[in-house]
Amino acid sequence: MALHAQLAQPQGLWVDGSPALLRAAISHLLANAAEASPPGSTVRLQAAVYEEASTAQAWACVCVEDSGPGLPEEVLARLFHGPVSTKAPAGRGLGLLSAYRTVRELHGGWVSAVNLPGGGARVCIGLPLRPPPEPGL
Repeated sequence: MALHAQLAQPQGLWVDGSPALLRAAISHLLANAAEASPPGSTVRLQAAVYEEASTAQAWACVCVEDSGPGLPEEVLARLFHGPVSTKAPAGRGLGLLSAYRTVRELHGGWVSAVNLPGGGARVCIGLPLRPPPEPGL
């Protein structure tokens, strides 16, 4: 499997949060994508800044796309409502739920998941950007 990273973000972006928890959340997304993708395929990681026009809030967005078959609609509908696994019986379905809780409940962000046309799934997280700290503080 190959990892393709596209990081279209300027330097110096700041979010409030725990680096360890956010690193774990992104690791869960990458692990899920790797498990869903067939051997020899590509997992894509994209990062960008998105500004919400209605509130002028800027977000750091990280999206992970797999090359698998996509998520069944019944799984997609309940993805963030409790543990969900497409790897039964081995999977416990806690990775994505943990990422969701980390991003949404602990960091004030959002998580979305969609199936891609032609196969695969995309899971994105958004974290609110904040101004950089004052120099010397």
